[in-house]
Amino acid sequence: MFCLNTLSEVMMVVLATKEAEKEAVINKLKEMGLDQIAIWIDRLPDDKWEGLLQATWPSLAKQCGLQRD
Repeated sequence: MFCLNTLSEVMMVVLATKEAEKEAVINKLKEMGLDQIAIWIDRLPDDKWEGLLQATWPSLAKQCGLQRD
């Protein structure tokens, strides 16, 4: 078992998780043959891509495993 001692350690884990989620969505889009959308997602800032995908293509975002809050 591990313990996160500092806020910076917690933030590093959160950022790594979000980065992995973005990569998973990009890979899913490529598997679906949607390479141009995958490239668009890849080029978007890490703090905005999820909201923009959900706002632009909500059903596609859902297929990629993203849920609106």
